Amino acid sequence: SLSNSQNQGSTVEDLEATQAAQSMVDVVFTRVPISRGDRITADKIGVTQLPKNALFGADDGEPDLMFTQVEEVVGLFANYDLDQGAFLSFKMVV
Repeated sequence: SLSNSQNQGSTVEDLEATQAAQSMVDVVFTRVPISRGDRITADKIGVTQLPKNALFGADDGEPDLMFTQVEEVVGLFANYDLDQGAFLSFKMVV
């Protein structure tokens, strides 16, 4: 039983190491719902970090169509109604 607990311990450590090794990316998200045609202002959006492979469920794709800085989005307009908590991609705004 001692070897079992050691195996479980190393499994947890391996899992933590894997999670720590995931590259994280900044992603802009909506703090409040934004209606189609509304101008996006700094108070309506924020930035959070996600594991790169969590975006679109792709573990090899670069999330190059996602906004990573609030400054990139402020002053643009919502292309369609955006729910609170939506991660902003280039196609969502004009």
